[in-house]
Amino acid sequence: MMTRAFRQIRAVLMIAALATLAASPAWACYAIVVGREASSDGSVLLGHAEQNAGRRMLNFRRVSRQQHDARAQAALRRGGRMPEVRESWAFLWSELPGLEFSDNFLNEWGVAVVSDYCPSGEDDYAALVRRGEIREGGIGYMLRRSIAQRARSAREGVTLAGELVERFGYVDSGRTYVIADPREAWLLAVVRGRHWVARRVADDQVVVLPNVYVTDTVDLGDPKNCLGSADLVAYAVRRGWFHPEGTEAFRFDRAYGARREAADPRRWKGQQLAGGKNIPWPPASQPFGVKPAEKLTVAAVARILRGVIPASRGGAFATQEAAVFQLRAGLPREIGCIYWRTSGEPSLNVLLPWYLGIREMPANYYRAVDIREALTLDRHFRPPAETFVPDRRLAWWLQQSLQSLACEDLQGRLPAIRAAWDTLEKRAFENQAGVEKEALGRWRHEPDSACAFLTRYCAGLAADADREAARLMGVFQPGGASLHRLLQGRRMDPALDVGFDDAEGGLVPLDGHHQGVQHPLRREEVGGDPLGDDNRRSRHVERLRVESEVEEQFFRRARHAEEVAVHGDGLRVIDLDLCLCRGLRGRAGVAGGFDHELGPLCEAIGFDRRSAGGLAHRTPIVDGPLRDENGVQP
Repeated sequence: MMTRAFRQIRAVLMIAALATLAASPAWACYAIVVGREASSDGSVLLGHAEQNAGRRMLNFRRVSRQQHDARAQAALRRGGRMPEVRESWAFLWSELPGLEFSDNFLNEWGVAVVSDYCPSGEDDYAALVRRGEIREGGIGYMLRRSIAQRARSAREGVTLAGELVERFGYVDSGRTYVIADPREAWLLAVVRGRHWVARRVADDQVVVLPNVYVTDTVDLGDPKNCLGSADLVAYAVRRGWFHPEGTEAFRFDRAYGARREAADPRRWKGQQLAGGKNIPWPPASQPFGVKPAEKLTVAAVARILRGVIPASRGGAFATQEAAVFQLRAGLPREIGCIYWRTSGEPSLNVLLPWYLGIREMPANYYRAVDIREALTLDRHFRPPAETFVPDRRLAWWLQQSLQSLACEDLQGRLPAIRAAWDTLEKRAFENQAGVEKEALGRWRHEPDSACAFLTRYCAGLAADADREAARLMGVFQPGGASLHRLLQGRRMDPALDVGFDDAEGGLVPLDGHHQGVQHPLRREEVGGDPLGDDNRRSRHVERLRVESEVEEQFFRRARHAEEVAVHGDGLRVIDLDLCLCRGLRGRAGVAGGFDHELGPLCEAIGFDRRSAGGLAHRTPIVDGPLRDENGVQP
């Protein structure tokens, strides 16, 4: 007979396993898209959290227009080439060196591009190469940068991306790009190979995008609202993913997605926050978009991001940047389009505005390198080792240092941090109208003067944030502390061999996971797939061996090991702490996303989320089928 406590533990372990399977590689990246009639000021709003595992560093800089020779070719990562444009557009660029699918852009026309990983049911990379669905190595990283460099509207960006996917074939398992401008926003869902579909966000709705496809019904006969591959449905029929003789209409998410039925907890929570309604878990359905309870502001979108991604004590997937793109028509783009962003976890960092019209970024927002070199694929994918060495002279590392201190005593330090950042954000929001009035007045007579004014204003706020971060660090560590002391035990040896995978959660030495010694992590390449084989999945019941070691009072001094049968919707169970599911052996660690992601599920079954969080802190989840205890692949 199982005791009540043991039954509760088993239920939580089942929830953990189900949630792990229900997610994409982990709880990584999240977006909220607000149509212009659903916002308070008529702007299109795009909220996004960029989340990746491992040691990261973020450069945020402005790139001016670039001139190219008439015969110049743009290189793709795996050998393909395409003609360059004579002149590429300027853009604000958030770059995560080493990662293929994590950069974010806002170009001079007010076109914003972000993405979320969404696993598909398509075959692996090698199989699609053999079938001719991927040509010249395919396209991945350069897809979004090409949109930023070449598109003057969101629709033009969608069309361009679709053409590139059909020409080269997409390399990753699947992904949804959000492409927005001051008049409309689109969700572009791509699948490994040459199939894609884009759906326009209704002007009066809010769409929530976690790491699953959310595009459901499509109507390619309505090009105003839907675009896609001509054979989108026919291909699904040939693959056996859709049966037209059935009673259900074609749904892209169910035909092409790795997850075909399960509800998504983060989508559920985001739709509740946006719609202002209490939706029981599990929801009966999750519509593509919802109408908000009240029209949303930049601050409201930031609150949703912070509500879905609360302050973390450190764990698997950290947030390198949270952003809200405020895209307004009726104003000069330089004034009407703003890239609001944080330099880390949204709840632990301040949201600062960066107007599209700024002419340069503060020097401490990126590692200095010639822009021509910075734009090369070699520099992005093989950055110098010192790129990842903490340097508090850089704003991003300064905020990361504060964030690390906060996590040492989150309950005690978060209130002081939020009080400081809320004050600065309130000032930015309250001053916005006056700043823009001044900028508009200058714009009418001398646009360069307006841009110079906005550059000084944004840099001034950023400097205030730097000073406040330094002050808070002094409060938390009296007497001040050097960067070396703050990050002691977290430095990466510049001589350490660093390898990069083609995906979020790429292979870099991890820290902050209570590992005694850091080692370079091995790359496992399966079936010739350079992405580490997202598709090595079982369509049947998977066995997840969960070994639990928890607090004595909760387990009544007992230790249990359970094999939990989980009906996996085609996704491999991974270690949520290391979050390197793409063909790597995950080892025991902290499931950082457990508390805030599984909390709603625990509450739904009447289980104390605090106990669930404690359990997660000690629960290693091991992906047994990948390697045995000696690291040998069976």
